[in-house]
Amino acid sequence: METNLDLADQYTKYVDQPTCSLFCPCPEIAAFDKATFPQATLFGKGRYMGKSSMKDNKYSNFPSSDKINKDNLVMLQFAAKGDTTFPKTYNSYQECFTQVLSKTSTTPPTDQTKAEK
Repeated sequence: METNLDLADQYTKYVDQPTCSLFCPCPEIAAFDKATFPQATLFGKGRYMGKSSMKDNKYSNFPSSDKINKDNLVMLQFAAKGDTTFPKTYNSYQECFTQVLSKTSTTPPTDQTKAEK
């Protein structure tokens, strides 16, 4: 039976992408370096490092708005302890879901350019 159900796509959109995003920033200590996860690798996972993803961001090759929208990329977000923009961070998807995602009636937008403004 053909269902056209793409579980990998749904997992990416509803589990992977909200984690370490503007909705549920992760602690800065969880951030990785660009040698381990270059932008091209992140693009393949539906993510990217933006200019404001973290303090002292060493990434470059930021995607254009067109690429973000076309590929439904979601910006990663990390926050240092004491960050005034993101005072709360989340250490797991479970924390993110319980404290943020389950309390909203909409899904996170895929157009991060709107969220960055």
